[in-house]
Amino acid sequence: MSGPAPRTARDYDAVFLALGQDVGRRLDAAGGQARGVIGALEFLRETGLGRPVRIGRNVLVIGGGNTASDAARSAIRLGGGQATIVSLEAEDELPIVPEDLVQARDEGVLFRPGTALVRVLADDEGNVRGAVLSQAALDRDEHGAVTPRLTPGTEFEVPCDTILVAIGQVQLLDWLPADCAERGLVKADDHGRLAHPSGTVFTGGDVMRGPSMVVDALGDGKRAARDIDRVLSAEPLRSGDPVEVMPYEKLNTAYFRPAPRTEAPLAPAATRRTSQVTEVTLAYSREQALAEADRCMSCGVCNGCDNCYIVCPDVSVLRDARQNGHYSIRTHYCKGCLVCVQECPTGCLERAPELDFDEPGDVVRMETAFAPYDGAHAEQAPFTRRLIEDAIAEYDRSRSIGPNGAGEGP
Repeated sequence: MSGPAPRTARDYDAVFLALGQDVGRRLDAAGGQARGVIGALEFLRETGLGRPVRIGRNVLVIGGGNTASDAARSAIRLGGGQATIVSLEAEDELPIVPEDLVQARDEGVLFRPGTALVRVLADDEGNVRGAVLSQAALDRDEHGAVTPRLTPGTEFEVPCDTILVAIGQVQLLDWLPADCAERGLVKADDHGRLAHPSGTVFTGGDVMRGPSMVVDALGDGKRAARDIDRVLSAEPLRSGDPVEVMPYEKLNTAYFRPAPRTEAPLAPAATRRTSQVTEVTLAYSREQALAEADRCMSCGVCNGCDNCYIVCPDVSVLRDARQNGHYSIRTHYCKGCLVCVQECPTGCLERAPELDFDEPGDVVRMETAFAPYDGAHAEQAPFTRRLIEDAIAEYDRSRSIGPNGAGEGP
């Protein structure tokens, strides 16, 4: 008995394409078809799945990014030999995560920066035996694509038995309509929506923005879920509210004692390079975890330190409890001296303008804004917001009603 018919995209109200870029770019160089030329992404996938992988003892890794670093370190662990990263980027331009770069060097990875692969050398049986390299620099064309600029007369030969190719990643998109893909990326608007007649096909992550960090892909997924919900609810799409990031300059650092970062403990480099399953980054001890957590400055968030309550010269600051969101300011007592703002360690207080009215005495001073919940920097507590809204409404009413109850003329 046959099962149910497979479902297609047409059976769903909305679709999100989370495709990533899981196909490594191929090496466009003479001899690139020799046995022993392997895609670094495919190599890492196989090793990550625990499948048996054969690797040489003298490995060249072509590329200068995080994939190249990961491939070189894994090649040393599996082959027990040496691995050299050959990159167009200069040494100070390598886009490898800094701590990974340090760990790679500690584990014995070698580097040939400012160098390009010219051709692959193979033996009589078609196996890699070496490569011809050349001094080079990194250029980009008008589309932003990386192109090598070779230095004439600088070619030299190096021995190797494996070449791992880590020169970028793509996704096969020939199944999409031509107007939905360009240069290996899915074309989408600011909301991640494709130019599809349904208006409910969304995408995000590397396949839309190109190689980026995991957090970018997570953010794209969250935004797409929000926008898909709006589309299916017949609500208009709108840009997200701007997020204010608390700058360091707004903190009162005099209240924080200097504390060095607690570096994550690592297994010894000699141990790391001998096994693919050895844990590289070890756990903090309880004392280390507490020390590192204690360095947090609670940027933009009230931490219940009581500074404002203590330093206010007008006794305008009230508190229900010594914790975030339980402070308030009596606006009719506050003189706007800003001592509380200046003495706030975390920057969660900020100066707010007065609401000036025409009639003498009708001046309402806005309450200095406390975060009413964790992470809500510069948002006013609801009762303060209502106070200001009521004052504005009362002022508007007084302006629109004349002395005899009639509306004022123009």
